[in-house]
Amino acid sequence: MKADKVVVVIDFQAFKSPNNEFIVKEVASFNGSQSLHCVFLPPCEFHELTVDCQRQVSWLSNKHHHLNWSDGYAPLDKLQELLGVAVRGAEQIYVKGREKAEFIENCLRQQQQHRPMVCEFAEQPALTARSPHCPFHRHSKTFCALANVHYLYTLLHTLR
Repeated sequence: MKADKVVVVIDFQAFKSPNNEFIVKEVASFNGSQSLHCVFLPPCEFHELTVDCQRQVSWLSNKHHHLNWSDGYAPLDKLQELLGVAVRGAEQIYVKGREKAEFIENCLRQQQQHRPMVCEFAEQPALTARSPHCPFHRHSKTFCALANVHYLYTLLHTLR
């Protein structure tokens, strides 16, 4: 009897830099039995951001993921290491959205010897605000990466 492939679902919440690059604030993964979750410290002080970035951060913090710029407990330079741990032993990684999938693939490319296949969901399931699975979000209905990976993993296995 052949064992099922190890599949990991990854999601993250982020801000965008002036160069249109992700500044990851929260990352989560789920493989059906284990979750990994991290909220990152900001890479700079809020007042060091451009005015446009400050507006975007404020909007996302107040209307979307409800994570403050100053929240977090891990330095952002640990992202690649955490992703490596999250995908250890995985054959496939599912990420919702092409831009996020490319970002995750690029992070993993820089450190993986055995690279699992990064896949987008064939159908882009709609994510809605739901109760967060972690204590960092300041709202009862929000976009939480940890809640998203559990939802997407269940959805993925329902569609298979």
